[in-house]
Amino acid sequence: MTDLGRWRPALPLTTLSLLLFLVVGVRNWPNWTENPHADERALLVLFSALFALAIPTSLSIALTPKIKSIPWVRVGAVTLLLALGLLAAVIRDIR
Repeated sequence: MTDLGRWRPALPLTTLSLLLFLVVGVRNWPNWTENPHADERALLVLFSALFALAIPTSLSIALTPKIKSIPWVRVGAVTLLLALGLLAAVIRDIR
């Protein structure tokens, strides 16, 4: 498979991961000192960690030269990380 073929699934996953990571950071950075609750801070760290882990994993889909086809395990891992982060956000908003 060509490099372009591996970039096709990697680019949207990387963009989505980076966008979600930036949204969490920009939205919650000012509230960090105003919100003294440990559970809220722990959730923010969880969101940041999940989305931050998704960025290099999605980039590794396209940047690993030894892989000849699309690494579906990595695509699944990125999807799982994004789903867990979004599910945690939904649960936070419900309670």
